[in-house]
Amino acid sequence: IRRKDWLRRRLAEMSKDPKNAIVGTVVKNFGNNKIKRFFPLGLLVKTEISEKLGLHWGKLSDRGLDTGGPAYQQFFAQKEYKFVPYKISRDIYHLGSMTWVTCKDKNFPDIDRLKEEREQKIQLIKTWLEQNKY
Repeated sequence: IRRKDWLRRRLAEMSKDPKNAIVGTVVKNFGNNKIKRFFPLGLLVKTEISEKLGLHWGKLSDRGLDTGGPAYQQFFAQKEYKFVPYKISRDIYHLGSMTWVTCKDKNFPDIDRLKEEREQKIQLIKTWLEQNKY
């Protein structure tokens, strides 16, 4: 986090219009998909609108994999509520693939190894922060 008021600033953007449902960054053509995707860091979503639109976040129950794809597609297909673009670099440092686990294979065979590597990277960053090296 670069700025302590990052959440207040996003909430202010959301409060400007009752139709503002989501505040955050969008990545276009994410991976091999040709759809818009929300960038998960610092993303704000109004709960009541998420429920009204039936957006499903979190894990797929049958495979246990984290997904937001259906929510992204469904939100951008509707016209009533707005997405407010917000440049992530204003408030949050992003370290590319170190920020979250990415998997190239649709079956995610290496998910446990990737999660472990991610946790190691997180611990490294925490150490740097504690030593004022980051």
